Amino acid sequence: MSNTKLINENGKEEKDDNVVLEPWPVVKDILSLSFSPIISCLFHPAYMLMNNIVLGRQDDSVQLAAFGLGSLTNGIFVLSIGCCFSMGMGTLAGQAYGAQNLRLCRVYLNR
Repeated sequence: MSNTKLINENGKEEKDDNVVLEPWPVVKDILSLSFSPIISCLFHPAYMLMNNIVLGRQDDSVQLAAFGLGSLTNGIFVLSIGCCFSMGMGTLAGQAYGAQNLRLCRVYLNR
């Protein structure tokens, strides 16, 4: 990701005026970072489906019910925390952009 950093060869930060981001290297950096989350998002429903199939064929329906409640509880906690963080970051980044502080906006969006 050397094309998107704002640090020069001496380890010092460059000013905003000196940085020119070309689209293709930035897109390549984003795609290389997004490959693993995309694959995990594709396989998550697959293993949940396999767990449901295997537990549904068992004689004890309590295991299937416990799996469903555990998945539901885990999903609620993960989604609520993720939504709160993303909404908070949107507010902070919007305020930084409105104040014309693009460096602070980048810091918020990179965390």
